[in-house]
Amino acid sequence: MPCYNAGHFIADSLRSILAQQYPGELEILVVDDGSTDDSVQVASAFEHVRVLRQQNQGPAAARNFALEHAKSEVIAFLDADDLWTPDSLRSRIQRLLELEDVGVVFGDFAYWTPAQGSEQDNSDQPCRLPDSVLPAVRTGQIYPEILLDPIVHIIATVVRRSVVDAIGLFDTSLRTGEDYDFFIRASRHCRFSHVETVVARYRQHASSITRVPQPSSNEYSVVSRALARYGSSGPDGRQLDARLLARRMQKMCFDHALQHLHHGDPRIAASGFKAAIRHHPWRLKSWLFAALAELKSLRPASQSASPRKS
Repeated sequence: MPCYNAGHFIADSLRSILAQQYPGELEILVVDDGSTDDSVQVASAFEHVRVLRQQNQGPAAARNFALEHAKSEVIAFLDADDLWTPDSLRSRIQRLLELEDVGVVFGDFAYWTPAQGSEQDNSDQPCRLPDSVLPAVRTGQIYPEILLDPIVHIIATVVRRSVVDAIGLFDTSLRTGEDYDFFIRASRHCRFSHVETVVARYRQHASSITRVPQPSSNEYSVVSRALARYGSSGPDGRQLDARLLARRMQKMCFDHALQHLHHGDPRIAASGFKAAIRHHPWRLKSWLFAALAELKSLRPASQSASPRKS
């Protein structure tokens, strides 16, 4: 569990681990990533929880630090502001033990927006995967599918340690999307299996790192790098439909640009919409939003303040 200034949330997350309906022994490692709040004190108050500390380096480095200390043959991940459902571990590990040729088991997750921080008053919105993707990822090679959609969420997975040893650790150059990159690499190495039940709750709150516009789309970078390294066909020879891939690349560019248009830099937005057009030139919306972003980028960042009267 990577943790950075999660003092308000981490107790809920740790309680959800300790409440698991799982008969096996758990090794719980929390890596404090240079927090300046009471995260360490809150986490240290729990029995059976080992807290490791490092200077702030981001979630990828924190997960890597934990993996270097972990002794278990099966690894599960949970962020310090999210929860597991009570049967989460048992259902995933049971599937992993049943299928010796599977290296990663993943379940579904639900978006979780608690009212006033209460777990009792919340709205769960189950994550629905695209119909064209879900049937193909029950058990097997999922490389083409994972390029089209980041269907494997890190808080909903269990991974064999042998997979981590084979593909390497998380990429610390990525501030976000490091988990997506990790599971794309895993999909080149092993088979996956999907447990069709919600195993984790993904907390929605304003301080979430994924809600802050990034200078570039790490998701787009991860997919582009995978295509350059592996191509668009899976280890089993299945080829990704070129039209679906073009739409996927267009959508990543468009979504990143739209985020900047509303909450970030309009110049980055304009560049992103142009990239979306290059991937899929027949989407009229991309052209319209590109023009809007260009106009917005020409406006002054802020109006000069009128001098105050003395």
